[in-house]
Parts: sequence; C-alpha cells; structure tokens
Amino acid sequence: MPKRHSVIVTLTAKPEQKSALKKTLRSIQRELPQVDGCLDVRVLSHADKTGCFTLVEDWSSQSQHEAHIQTLTSNGDWAKLEALLREPVLANNYIPLETEDINS
Repeated sequence: MPKRHSVIVTLTAKPEQKSALKKTLRSIQRELPQVDGCLDVRVLSHADKTGCFTLVEDWSSQSQHEAHIQTLTSNGDWAKLEALLREPVLANNYIPLETEDINS
C-alpha cells in the first residue's frame, strides 16, 4: 500500500501579482481537494513576509501528486502560476514517520 504523502509548497508573489496569486490560491483551496488522491490542502499566508504563501497538501500517494503536477504542466496551469511568482516554487515532499521508524 502506498504511503500517505505530504507536500509543503512555498510561493512568493511578484509585488504587482499579489492579488492575482491570492485569487489563484483561493481557487486551489476550493478545487484541489476534488482531485483524485488529494486528501486535504491548507493555504497559509506568512505572518512576517508579505506576498509569501505556503500550501500544505496531503495526498494518498506520491504518484497521485506527481500525476496532478503532470496535468498542471501539460494544460499550461503551472506556467500561469509561475508567471505570478517572484521566486521559483519551493516544494518539499514528506512521508509519515512510522512508529517502527521512531523505535529503531
């Protein structure tokens, strides 16, 4: 059985694109949980860095997340997102630390 997979994504808006990025993130927060394999998404605004946001995504598996990113890339949505950003997308992947991992 595939392990649950979490992704933490940091996005920093170009100053003139901050409103557009917020609108996009609201849409992501509504629509992403409907994507096959997405269990949850939280969108956070950084308290000390204006225009910087973090998504915390939980997926049933890494392959489902990768399939979603492939869809975004092939349909052009990823490029539209990147056009709003001052810095490249920073994404880190995580898997749960299982009890047996903690005890070893």
